[in-house]
Amino acid sequence: MSKVSVRTYFDTAQAFLNEGKLKESKNLLNEVLKAKPNHLPSLLMKGRILSMEGKYKLAIENNNQALSIFPLDINLRLQSGKLHLRINELKKARVIFDSLEQEFPAIPQIHFQSAICYRKLNRLAEAESSYKKVLHVQPKHLQSVNNLANIYQLSHRYEEAESLYDTLIRSGIRDSMVYANKASVQFKKGNENEAEKSFLEAIRLNNKNVLALYNLSLIYYSSHKQEQSYKFLEMALTIEPKNVKLLSLKALFSYSNGERKSAKQQLKTLLKEYPNEEEPHLKLARIYVEELRFESVIQLLQPLKGNELLSDETHFLLGIAYDQLQLFSAAIDQLSKLAGHPKFALRALMTIQMIYSKCGEVDKYDEMMSRVIKALNQFLEGSFGEVDVPVYNLAYYPFDHNLTTKILKKHASNFERRINPLKEELNFSYNLIDSKRIKIGYLSPNFKVHPDSQLIKDFFKYHDRDRFEVYAFSLQKNDDDMYRFIEKESDHFVDLSYCSATEAARNINQLGVQILTCLSGYNLGMRMDIPALKPTPVQTMFMGYNESTQASWIDYVFGDCVTITEETRSFFSESIIELQTSYFSNSQMIPSNKNVSKEAYGIPHDVFVYGCLNHPRKIGPQIIQTWAEILKKNSKSILWLYRINEFTEKNIKKAFVNFGIAENRVIFCGKEPFRDHIKRLTLIDLFLDTPVYNGHTTCLEALWMGIPVLTIKGNTVSSRLCASFLTSLELEQFISDDLKAYINKAVEFAKDLTILNQTKEYLEKAKGGIGIFNVEGQVRKIEAAYETIWERYLKGLKPVHLKIP
Repeated sequence: MSKVSVRTYFDTAQAFLNEGKLKESKNLLNEVLKAKPNHLPSLLMKGRILSMEGKYKLAIENNNQALSIFPLDINLRLQSGKLHLRINELKKARVIFDSLEQEFPAIPQIHFQSAICYRKLNRLAEAESSYKKVLHVQPKHLQSVNNLANIYQLSHRYEEAESLYDTLIRSGIRDSMVYANKASVQFKKGNENEAEKSFLEAIRLNNKNVLALYNLSLIYYSSHKQEQSYKFLEMALTIEPKNVKLLSLKALFSYSNGERKSAKQQLKTLLKEYPNEEEPHLKLARIYVEELRFESVIQLLQPLKGNELLSDETHFLLGIAYDQLQLFSAAIDQLSKLAGHPKFALRALMTIQMIYSKCGEVDKYDEMMSRVIKALNQFLEGSFGEVDVPVYNLAYYPFDHNLTTKILKKHASNFERRINPLKEELNFSYNLIDSKRIKIGYLSPNFKVHPDSQLIKDFFKYHDRDRFEVYAFSLQKNDDDMYRFIEKESDHFVDLSYCSATEAARNINQLGVQILTCLSGYNLGMRMDIPALKPTPVQTMFMGYNESTQASWIDYVFGDCVTITEETRSFFSESIIELQTSYFSNSQMIPSNKNVSKEAYGIPHDVFVYGCLNHPRKIGPQIIQTWAEILKKNSKSILWLYRINEFTEKNIKKAFVNFGIAENRVIFCGKEPFRDHIKRLTLIDLFLDTPVYNGHTTCLEALWMGIPVLTIKGNTVSSRLCASFLTSLELEQFISDDLKAYINKAVEFAKDLTILNQTKEYLEKAKGGIGIFNVEGQVRKIEAAYETIWERYLKGLKPVHLKIP
């Protein structure tokens, strides 16, 4: 074949390629290569065509053949790198790009492909550097500007990312994906209104932009605008009916809409079809977290951990599950990856701080506390957007009322803004026909063996059925003795565990419940979206969550004159129902018949036993130093503490050693079955309470078992509850106003056991019905409160502060 023929064949092949006639083009190139095997332009074009046909392995073979002839050709090498990149042979691609970048630092296309490779390897800093090299040589390379903005977005550098997207838009780019990418940043920053506008513009430019349709569906879903949410999801599925991300979201929507069993089955089916796809794993894990099935979360997500490109939410859910299962190192490893994430960083940081507390790492206390306060202030300033805050943890921090109230107000306001569209759509009315009995409902995720249920279980038995009809609404399905006890003792036991918020609220409303009492507040598992929909005319908060909710949908909280003072009352958004002495109660506890001895727990027989079996997360450096002072002043004493794991024991002992206390004077015990646990409390001579967050159930357990409890009265409900218990039992001498008095009392009580022995005898008699141990009497007070607030409602009177004699 002559030079003219080669040229003619090649030019014709190029024309066919331009027309999309790949087969015809390739046939002509093969003719050229038969006659001239080393015709470089034909080898390059054939490699391109094979790649366009998806025949990447053949394309690589073609390129390798060409490289054996022209090993230094830059175009062949670059094409080879792109082919390895296409089939995710990233290490091979990396070798090629590394060599090319060193040899040809001024060629932008090399840096561009290198950046794509770094991105696939999740080496974001190096990808950023390569894109900047492109832009240094070619400042108007718009694809690099867009991709660099995407890198900033992945690195949580949202201001920089948005600025680059704006640069593209100002340059006249009317590209749907640029608007969608900008909207993603706005959404992650919490600017949902702006994100909505940008996503809508992306769809206006290209109504088949699946990313924009997916995210619009999410935005409307989070705002409970279900009709719009489903509309955009269906539009996306029409375009990509087998898109696993869309199908996973559809299943999640079904779950939220009450189709819980079928939704989980849909996700499990997707897992079988797409075992390596993250999205169905993530959506099912989110469901398991809501159901408090943390072991299932780990089993589901653990196989994905080797994937370097996991989403931030997957790391977050893994971290939360590891924490709940007390696998703390693994939890910190996952949560530490979220330091800069606006949606997850705050909760991740507060969870890590709590883990350090659980593990007794008091040397990290001050540093972590300052980081948490800084992050919470950023939340108040709007830096994190409308994120969820673990407000159930706030009581563990020594914050002043002003800071806590601001955080709760913002949290409740964000929550209410999202739920309002659904609330307005439901627009519940109430049947106010006067009946003989007031219908009261208790809403809880903890109708099981749990401290909340242990305290309130006898309420269901003692309620006056001539005046009240009692409903128990369970948010979690359980199968233990406590669950069955409450199911038996209530007039109506309603399992809401498989209901959507809408369905649950409708059920409560249709049953005609007049007063709904929430037993768990913002705590884990308590679905506050249900009471937020206001299914009943009057709603109260009782026991399980002790501070103000700052929620407009809660009318009253129960309290007493010890826990809520004149000074702190103004920090409550709810009206307070003030019961005499203490608003808590203590249902009957039955210890085991187990013989307990000091020797069995490693406690010397001839020492005075100070004990605090409160959860370690309530222990900070200040109380450790205080306890060390007590032990120094009473040399014939030990301190008995509760541990979660070996780290708790090791770290807290180390802290005591630093304060001059020998390790063998601090003894630890672990978890035991409830009846055995309360029996072992009898080995304690004096129970030492924690200050910032008192032992609530634990102190009640000690008092029930006849053990005197010494407490410090703080400024919050959680730090004054034990003082409330002691006041109701007329044991005010065991209440301290400050740490100095606490130390002095602890030492003095140990010197002369007369008072402690008399107190133990008195507590045994008190179980007959004094103060917090008079559950039936407490129920009568609660019932008087219910009657009063219902009568006020019928008269059209607003909630006010009430004292119940």
